[in-house]
Amino acid sequence: HTSFHGVEADPATLWDALEPELETLKLGDVDVSIPGPRARTLFVALHAAAAGTAVEKPLRDLHRALERLSDDEWRIAFELAGVLRAESWFLAGLALAREGRALIDRCGFRARGRTRAELHAAGAPPVAVGLERLIATRRRARLLARKLVPTADLLWMTSPLARRGRFGLALAYAVRPGWLAVRLPRAAVTLAAARRAARRRGDP
Repeated sequence: HTSFHGVEADPATLWDALEPELETLKLGDVDVSIPGPRARTLFVALHAAAAGTAVEKPLRDLHRALERLSDDEWRIAFELAGVLRAESWFLAGLALAREGRALIDRCGFRARGRTRAELHAAGAPPVAVGLERLIATRRRARLLARKLVPTADLLWMTSPLARRGRFGLALAYAVRPGWLAVRLPRAAVTLAAARRAARRRGDP
């Protein structure tokens, strides 16, 4: 890793923040450096936000951390999130749990909302994430072309039809505009909900 989900600071800033607090964990006969307590607290929330509701283990880890850690420990982790420009993902992860939402209210955590963090945390479909990127970028034509005509490798990974040989791949390219159009209304509704959530967790 050179960075972590939700961290907008550059890798050098990330490692400068982590290195003074590294701890050592023994794995077999090998000593391995691991992040310190405040970084681990931060990462458990960021991991939950990145994985969203569709992946069970990060949510279990989040619930376990919320049960065991004090408000002061979460405040320290939020300060680190500020250094790493990861506050919105941190809050999006916490908000996946009822206890996390209560923690946000108790501690008065606020961050400028990031719609993409809310989309990931909600387990939004890829088309919704792509729509958000299309709206946010200045290079819309280039991104739209890439979404309509992705690389063969990407299409092979995402479309069962494309894995049926050359004819299947050609057919997958042919039906892709219609495939996207069918999913666009739901993606727009999901994106609107994520924007509302981002505003709720933004600065007052």
